[in-house]
Amino acid sequence: MESKKELYLSVITVVYNGGKTIEKTILSVLSQTYKQIEYVIVDGASTDETLNIIKKYDSKIYKWISEPDAGLSDAMNKAVHLCTGDYVLFLHADDFFIDPESVGKMMRMAKQKDEAWFTGFYKYVDAQGEVIFSDTIKAYSFFMMQVRNIIKHQSSMVKRSYLYEIPFDKKYKYAMDYDFFLNLWNRVGAPVYVYEHLVCFGLNGLSSNAEASITDEMRVRKAYREAKKERWILIFDYPIYLIRILKVKIDKILKR
Repeated sequence: MESKKELYLSVITVVYNGGKTIEKTILSVLSQTYKQIEYVIVDGASTDETLNIIKKYDSKIYKWISEPDAGLSDAMNKAVHLCTGDYVLFLHADDFFIDPESVGKMMRMAKQKDEAWFTGFYKYVDAQGEVIFSDTIKAYSFFMMQVRNIIKHQSSMVKRSYLYEIPFDKKYKYAMDYDFFLNLWNRVGAPVYVYEHLVCFGLNGLSSNAEASITDEMRVRKAYREAKKERWILIFDYPIYLIRILKVKIDKILKR
């Protein structure tokens, strides 16, 4: 019996002035026991020590570039066109794989099931590295996905071809991955679930921009409803959006 070819994963890190965290991200990628990985870094012309850290690992990085971009969506689209892997996973400069087996767990599943995309569990960590949330939901529904962004790009890998077919929309500053996953799910169905904690990601950027992120998600949801001619469902979406915004505001007040 002919053995299946080895599958390659392209891991992408998009970074701008991430000198304080990017080395941990790089080392978590380089420490993976699954060796069919090509690592791509797209830097947005950083002015801190980011480039020096990238150059330190130059020989172990498949490709890296440093140039101005038009935002995160633009940089992510640019990175996709530098890749050749069967699957792509985005692991940005405040994210890291939980252990050296993280990629292997996903790729072993991909060898068993030739599917469009896979997603696993994740953890949020604070600036001190303490876990403040651990995802353990066994499966998500498309209904849940339409209510809020429940799939995280850090713990999800997608066949590269779909990233060409559904590029990240540059009009979204924070929720471009939500827009992508909504459209991908609508096109090919639910992801295959990998019931393992695969990545940790920090809240340094997200926590300080929570209201903007939630608002951007609402823009995605509104555009999706209108495209599907389901504008009437927005009467349910807006109260959920307002409750989430109110919760963020209350949390800020309580932390003062």
